[in-house]
Amino acid sequence: SQEFHRQAMTMTLLGAITCQMANVFTLRSWEDSLWNLTHINKMIWFGVAMEAVFIVAILYVPAIQSIFNTATVPLENFWLLIPFPILLVLNHEWYKARQKAKWQTTSVEYSA
Repeated sequence: SQEFHRQAMTMTLLGAITCQMANVFTLRSWEDSLWNLTHINKMIWFGVAMEAVFIVAILYVPAIQSIFNTATVPLENFWLLIPFPILLVLNHEWYKARQKAKWQTTSVEYSA
């Protein structure tokens, strides 16, 4: 049905937005882990808040829904969004750890 298709498209868009929200935090540094970064960037938090406002708008404001051709999604479907940002963060953290180990190995080889 048309409504189901619009809900599916909305979930796809929400998946991209939630992954982007996670991505902005993991890519604050190419070297340091997300968990080791202590500096708080207020603009990042502002951007994430604006993305959250955008999510609410595309879900519940009819004028915005007509522009983006989105639909309200049942709350019980939101759990489907959880794994993707988590996988993205884990993948970036794994990459950073692997690169850090490679850099340390390379620097030990050159210092010998």
